[in-house]
Amino acid sequence: MNGFFVNDSKHEVNATINGSLANIETIQDTQVEATVKEYNIAVGTNEMGVYVELGSIRVRTDGLPATAITGVPMGEGFYEFWRATSISIYYNEYATVTVVSR
Repeated sequence: MNGFFVNDSKHEVNATINGSLANIETIQDTQVEATVKEYNIAVGTNEMGVYVELGSIRVRTDGLPATAITGVPMGEGFYEFWRATSISIYYNEYATVTVVSR
């Protein structure tokens, strides 16, 4: 059991990390319609995931760029994880995503 404690005089958090799938790195990104971005896996991890916080996107994990007609469609509130070294995201509209390596 690994724990950490944060105290910034306004907030006090005592958290414990359990399990074998702790998130190593997360990135939140917001892009406009028709943007294509590639995200690479963090060192020491073997799985990447995407959580769509706002809007809709398409995701490819085969090393090719996602387009308006290729990739897995995902909408607001959905998430998925893949064993991939990179993820290409096509933003169908203004969207915010969180990309996770674990």
